[in-house]
Amino acid sequence: MNRCSNCGAPIIRSRSASNQECDYCGQPLGYGKNNSLLKFIPETITTVSRGVNNSFKLIGKSINKSSRNSRLIADNVVSNSLKNNNTRLRNFFKRSSSKYLISLLTLTSIAIATGTVYFKNSNRINSGIVTTTEQVKDRIFSFNSCKGNYSIKELIRRSRPGVARVFEEEGRYGSGFVVKHYKNKTYILTNSHVVKNNSSLYIIWSDGKEDFANVVANAGGADYRDLALLEVIGREGKVLKIQTKGVEIGDDVIAIGQPEGYEYSFNKGIVSAFRKEGKMIQTDALINRGSSGGPLIGKSGCVIGVNTSGAATQVKQDDGTFIKADAPGINFAISGQTSQRFIDKYFLSLNQPKSNQSISTLTNEDQNKRANKKQALVYIDQVRDIYNIKGQEKTAIKIIKKSLSLYETSEAYLYLGYLYSSLGNTIEGITSYTKSIGLNREWGNPKNNQIAHFNRGLLNYSIKNYQSSIDDYNFAIREDPNNDNYLNARCNAHKNIGNNKKALKDCLKAINLNPIHPDAYNNLGLLKVDINDFRGAINAYTKQLVISPNNKWSHYYRADAYYLSGDIKKACSDWLKASTLHGHKNAARLLSENCYDFTSNDNKTNNSKIRNNNDINALIEEELRNCNGEVSLFCKNLRRGKFQLKK
Repeated sequence: MNRCSNCGAPIIRSRSASNQECDYCGQPLGYGKNNSLLKFIPETITTVSRGVNNSFKLIGKSINKSSRNSRLIADNVVSNSLKNNNTRLRNFFKRSSSKYLISLLTLTSIAIATGTVYFKNSNRINSGIVTTTEQVKDRIFSFNSCKGNYSIKELIRRSRPGVARVFEEEGRYGSGFVVKHYKNKTYILTNSHVVKNNSSLYIIWSDGKEDFANVVANAGGADYRDLALLEVIGREGKVLKIQTKGVEIGDDVIAIGQPEGYEYSFNKGIVSAFRKEGKMIQTDALINRGSSGGPLIGKSGCVIGVNTSGAATQVKQDDGTFIKADAPGINFAISGQTSQRFIDKYFLSLNQPKSNQSISTLTNEDQNKRANKKQALVYIDQVRDIYNIKGQEKTAIKIIKKSLSLYETSEAYLYLGYLYSSLGNTIEGITSYTKSIGLNREWGNPKNNQIAHFNRGLLNYSIKNYQSSIDDYNFAIREDPNNDNYLNARCNAHKNIGNNKKALKDCLKAINLNPIHPDAYNNLGLLKVDINDFRGAINAYTKQLVISPNNKWSHYYRADAYYLSGDIKKACSDWLKASTLHGHKNAARLLSENCYDFTSNDNKTNNSKIRNNNDINALIEEELRNCNGEVSLFCKNLRRGKFQLKK
């Protein structure tokens, strides 16, 4: 159907009637697609040009008329076009087939629009989803579940921010981990043997930040009592939740720490067994020096134990000596349940209600007692700095007595016992240690109690009260069964009462725990002599000299073993060294009686005189040959001519 090019109205007339006007708009008919407006402009210009010669008035009227017609034409075109479009749309929508097509197009358009928005913002959307998911997982990980099943890689990522490296001023180091944030403070759990007797330690976090931590609780014991709690001002690190139940043999674990100073090492293993009625966890995850105090983490994402130690074994070196080494696959951690109980008890005491009324009603006597106690502890702090400095013993004793006059503590008596024994006052030392032990039975530090028993045992041994010393050693060993010094001391005491079987057992265990012990092989040698195993005794003394060449008794003991075995020549050599190096009078006497009599020539004889002396003893010649290249004190004295035959 043809339509008017001006207004779009249907044209029923034939094309030959093109000179007539449109019935709808009254304009001359024209055919085409919306070109009437273009034709109107030249027609208007033509009309205007024709009236130029008539008058300006006619031109104005013509322009006004043309303007009105133009507006009318434009309005009619828009109006009629809209009406026709609406009619066509209504007819289109009424068709049933069109409805399905429209629905399909609508859904397609929505999908395209949504996809466009997603792809344009995919990075932001994915980031938001990941962040939200991590926040939810972090909340679950950090607080209540302990029911996760994380990969080792994920456990490491989540646990590291909660682990701290712990250092103390004497160079020892260990690990710890965050267990609580409370009142703008951070609490770190570690081992007591990492803390030692320090009141503050140096902390380095996983992000490199540094802090000082105060020791607020120290169990001071061995095995499952090897725990300490540190406090750092401010909220630092990430809290690692402790799992107290649901741990089974065979569960996968990782041990975190700084073994041998290698920061943030992660060792994988399993739960091998439970020891000490479940208070200790045995694992094959490697725990070396420096890993102590770090967390043992299960796949649940929670801490199941506190790393404390690895078992030790002895390793034979090429030269025949033994050194202490870690036993692979046997390591221990304090269980989560035991660790959590230690933490809870501290915070329970911290949160005890403090009534202002009870403070305000204290009597003057009570207030004086509190002040005295505080001052007594100040005196003990002063003694800590000087008690082991030679020449300061008497000053330290005066300060300790001031402390005890104000308030009696087991620690004060412990220091007093040490100071008296340093000055050779054995009886006062024993008395002081006994008082320290008595106070510790009611309250005090279990570690101090253990030390007091051991030191009292040493003093009892020195006055030949061997059975009393054994009783004290027994107590110390019950508290710390893997202490090589305790076992070595008891070995010596058992030997002196003739119980060689028990003595041998203690000596061998001490050597097994510490193959480079500075004195254990000497005691083993004495036992070998008692059972007439002279070759075994000589081997033991020789090992002791390899471990500690300056041991003042090894040459003397070995000389005795050589003499009993019939090797006089070697016995004389060791007596000579014992006499000249360590001033053993018995060695000098035995040298004079069994070998040759030597005296010092006050350095008046020189090296050439000794070497050219026809009467020089063959022993000195042999020793000089043996000293070829050696720089020991004994060899230097031989070369300087300090020893010669007595005429």
